[in-house]
Amino acid sequence: MIRFEKVTKEYDEETVAVKDITFEIPSRELTVLIGPSGCGKTTTLKMINRIIRPTAGRILIDGSDVTEMDIRQLRRGIGYVIQNVGLFPHMTVKDNIATVPKLLKWERSKIDVRVEELLQLVGLEPKSYANKLPKELSGGEAQRVGVARALAADPPIILMDEPFGAVDPLTRVRLQDEFARIQEELHKTIVFVTHDIDEAIRLADKIAVMKGGRILQFDTPEEILARPVEKFVHDFMGSDRALKRLSRIPVLEYIEKSETIDINGGWEQLGVTKEEFVWALDDSKKLIGWVDVSHSSRELPLREALTEMLEEEILSPDSTMKEALSRMLESGTMALPVVERSGRFLGQISLSKIQELTKSVREEE
Repeated sequence: MIRFEKVTKEYDEETVAVKDITFEIPSRELTVLIGPSGCGKTTTLKMINRIIRPTAGRILIDGSDVTEMDIRQLRRGIGYVIQNVGLFPHMTVKDNIATVPKLLKWERSKIDVRVEELLQLVGLEPKSYANKLPKELSGGEAQRVGVARALAADPPIILMDEPFGAVDPLTRVRLQDEFARIQEELHKTIVFVTHDIDEAIRLADKIAVMKGGRILQFDTPEEILARPVEKFVHDFMGSDRALKRLSRIPVLEYIEKSETIDINGGWEQLGVTKEEFVWALDDSKKLIGWVDVSHSSRELPLREALTEMLEEEILSPDSTMKEALSRMLESGTMALPVVERSGRFLGQISLSKIQELTKSVREEE
């Protein structure tokens, strides 16, 4: 746990970057610091590893004051990822990742194993990337290497300062997805600075909204979106807070049962139904597509009425309700199927279910 106790950072009488903040960053969770430019979020982050020293107050890591700790010991227990990555240009990917383990005098064999593990963890093939130089990497690949380097010595704390801010939007989303997967596996204590509200909501366990060097609200994304404590937080989180809350809700929690039909059978399976279409499955309960119930007098084989699904029209259990709504709007359909990676059909998410959710959100607000 990282605890700030009445921490202030002043540069002079007129420049106060952080004003008397007190809060606790939970262990094994991802905490995001967010706010407008100049609000003090990066200063707050950098005081944790003493790149910046506080003017007043204390910062404690598991009860120890960081200003009293040996600086090398402190920083070797903290991984650090920044926006422009900061890879050493003359060193290979492998040697960049191995920087801290070498300082800790790990055995070469242990370092080699660790580098290979980390490259695989961040989605880079070790044989293809280990011996590349930073100039041979794309922006997204370089950021992945930066994350791997921060994780190299298995530090309990990771500090990330706008880590995905310099890449294009598509790469940024992919990096966010990859990083969310890594955090789900490793459960590090992460402090993450961003100005991107959607990124904060997508990744955070807790969010600290900052303004003028102060923390205005510190809570879960759901609570901040539902109950902002003052007008600035309300306005900063945006007018589409109901949609943002949908991005925190996995479809797995709201899967509805729906009628299905065995594609290898006949029309008699349907009997009397009020549905306009039904999902078509094979013998192993895998989704094949959907069948229009009103198909021409049902004289032709069932497969003649089958419409196969596009990949973007199929949801996975970890898709969000916001993603489901977006895909429905794009495809012009009132419901989408939810399918496991194996292809097994789980049920559907309907537009009416999303409308129920957004209505309950508005009533709660």
